[in-house]
Amino acid sequence: MILENVEIHYPRLHPDHPNKHFDPNKPQWEVQLRAHEKATADYYQTLGIKMSMNLDESTNKPFWRGNVKKFSSGIDGEPKAPPDVVDGQTNVIEDPSTIGNGSIAHLMLFITPSKKDPAKNRATLMGVQVVRWLKTKSRTGSMESFAITQTEVVEAPSEEGKEKEAAPSGGFKQQPARAAEPQPSKAVDFDDDIPF
Repeated sequence: MILENVEIHYPRLHPDHPNKHFDPNKPQWEVQLRAHEKATADYYQTLGIKMSMNLDESTNKPFWRGNVKKFSSGIDGEPKAPPDVVDGQTNVIEDPSTIGNGSIAHLMLFITPSKKDPAKNRATLMGVQVVRWLKTKSRTGSMESFAITQTEVVEAPSEEGKEKEAAPSGGFKQQPARAAEPQPSKAVDFDDDIPF
């Protein structure tokens, strides 16, 4: 089924970088859905997307959020294909990490009965079509290199200069740090009271 015009946040859709945060052994591709009306959240819930209510601190209004995902491997350990990620003209979005929070998308979901409770559904993310793309900088590209710049070298004051400095207010002079001297350990003989 296609779920249209969904507000998405925290998309983890890059084919090479599924989310390993929840289970490093079973990474998953995922997006967070947001709903601003309870009826919409209730509908998402019937599809098998667990929704929870939160408060938007900037507007002081409630919103509901829930995640839909696809595991990167099956129960047998075989790798799965990542969800398709396309724009409105169905062109492949080469770097899905540029899809920013608040983007609007149509989500292709595969709905099946839940294994834990067959009376409930389970939603698996199969594809994402971004129709309003809030584009951000890629978070998975190579790191930038440092540019050549000047280095300012400041010599530390000599030990002589430190001794001549006035003591801080309160009359205390800070002592240099030093390692604690090892203390001899007291030998304890636990067998003294045991009769033989």
